[in-house]
Amino acid sequence: MTDSIRIFSVDVETATTANNSICQVAIAQVIGDEPTVVFQSLVKPPNNEFARELSGIHGIYPEDTQLSPTFDQVWSQIESYFDGLLVAHNATFDIIKLSGTLEYYGLSLPPINYVCTYELSGLKLPLACKAYGIEHSQHHNAASDAIASLRIYHKHVLGVKPNIDIIIEESASTNSFFSYKQVESDLLKPLSGAPDNYLNGKKLVFTGDLQSLSRNKAAKAAQKLGADVNTSISKHTHIVVLGRGAGPKKLEKITELQSQGHQIEIIKEPRFLDILSFNK
Repeated sequence: MTDSIRIFSVDVETATTANNSICQVAIAQVIGDEPTVVFQSLVKPPNNEFARELSGIHGIYPEDTQLSPTFDQVWSQIESYFDGLLVAHNATFDIIKLSGTLEYYGLSLPPINYVCTYELSGLKLPLACKAYGIEHSQHHNAASDAIASLRIYHKHVLGVKPNIDIIIEESASTNSFFSYKQVESDLLKPLSGAPDNYLNGKKLVFTGDLQSLSRNKAAKAAQKLGADVNTSISKHTHIVVLGRGAGPKKLEKITELQSQGHQIEIIKEPRFLDILSFNK
């Protein structure tokens, strides 16, 4: 890695889907050629409010952050890092959450020069680490994810290509490289007796990569609310939950059906999570 400019990475975890809800932040920096965690802290989000679904993903709960600093207190310790090259996996997410949290406290995020390792690799973080031969055992731990992002960037700078064959071999038992996107068959059967809510009785399809939970967890949560989860979009589809990197063919299909008068609603991941949180 070059030392002509300070290269650092940031990773944040959030307590809710709100953009001001950072509950953990870590900064890693390239020192010599070695990524090193230079700052990490739990953060008390506004009102110390957490969504149960997100706590289940990153393992951080209100009791963990009750005595932690708020983000405006943390910012004074990390602001100076942001004059370098920021590296992050799914950098847009982290930047949006940083900006929203700072705005909540009347602060602003400086202009950022950044590189997104998700865009460089085309793979979600655990898969990218496998493809590059990077050890990464604590996904959704801010320090671990920040270090992993820098290591991926280092491989990219060196011209190393991700070894997709490794992922394909590990997915052989499911016969598909995209098996992590597939929904288990028992989740495609709608349940009766669900409480009255926005999803009950509606045919729902997921497309693209969800950032906060797996496709199966999302499908199970929707099924519990009475949704009829499908794997393909048709004129009978009521709702499409849109994740990152949605397939162009599915998007074209939605546009075509909507132009024919079919009422297909597109909701993005934050809205879907809000629905789940409201009905928990």
